[in-house]
Amino acid sequence: MNSKLSYLEGIRGIAALIVVVWHYVLYFYPPLADTGEMSFKDFFSYTHYEQLLMIVAETPLCLFFHGQASVRLFFVLSAFVLTYKFFKTKNYEYLSAGAIKRYFRLLGPVAFSLFITFIFINLSITNDIFTTSEFSILEFFRETFVGVFYKGTSPQNPPLWTMAYEFFGSMLVFSIAALFTRYQRRWIIYLILVLIFHKTHYLAFILGMMLSDYFTSQIYLKYKTKISPPKTLVPLIITALLLYTISGVRQQIWGAAIFIFCVLHSDYLKKVFSHRAFLFLGRISFSMYVMHAIILSSFSYYFHTMIVKSINNFLAMLLTLVVSMFIIIPVAYFVEKYIDRNSIKISKKIYKFIKG
Repeated sequence: MNSKLSYLEGIRGIAALIVVVWHYVLYFYPPLADTGEMSFKDFFSYTHYEQLLMIVAETPLCLFFHGQASVRLFFVLSAFVLTYKFFKTKNYEYLSAGAIKRYFRLLGPVAFSLFITFIFINLSITNDIFTTSEFSILEFFRETFVGVFYKGTSPQNPPLWTMAYEFFGSMLVFSIAALFTRYQRRWIIYLILVLIFHKTHYLAFILGMMLSDYFTSQIYLKYKTKISPPKTLVPLIITALLLYTISGVRQQIWGAAIFIFCVLHSDYLKKVFSHRAFLFLGRISFSMYVMHAIILSSFSYYFHTMIVKSINNFLAMLLTLVVSMFIIIPVAYFVEKYIDRNSIKISKKIYKFIKG
């Protein structure tokens, strides 16, 4: 990522970590994830401490483990970053290069994660808590090259449902940017597209592209000093967080977009999210995202089964998460270094080959 946008990488890293936390909560302590569906009778069957946690889960504090909202934040960030260089330079080669490279850039980590899943399932290492119990070699090739990217399905590694949106959402914003950037009234077209896609995840890509166009324009320079003061920015941030933590695709997407808008206008937030710990998480975020389900379904499941009889359910989930992170982070680092980086290099070589 462009060094000037490193703070967005930091945000991506935090969001990826939240997705991991969300899945551990969802599968090892579901009451904390499903409080909205719980009856009063079920609620009062838990301890006072657990009831307090469930009440917190219904407040904006749930943003610390709200994985669904974090995925929508991913989509906004993807569209922003993918179109940034084009809007900055108006060089159409960035769009054609991005479109050609996108599939191959995503393919490497996805293929590796499904290959490891294939091995684990066929060696009976995984439990079907988060994956299927069968995975043939034919299914492996079909899911890797077709199912994940074109159908958005992967029963063997459920978090990969986002790859179809990442792929088609990228193609969508590349196309829109190529077709309408030269028009001064393109913002009217953007608004029409917002209305067309307002009930879908593609709304996140439209808003991310709009933010990128805005950020690289004279409009941003004109209004930055007016929006940056706390009296303007703080109410916007509160609005963003409230929307971000409400259940509903549209609300969360708008919350994510408004939050990124606020970060773009705040030098303080840019500095916070540029912390090296967040940048490290950002660097391994894609690898962490595609690999964590495998660890959850294998090591984490057996570890949780071993300890849950000795301590209460919440502490068992929390301890499982903490211990599992000592596996997830090194695995993600390995995959980023040896798979993800090479996937990027290969995608560039394929683009050069096609371009001639």
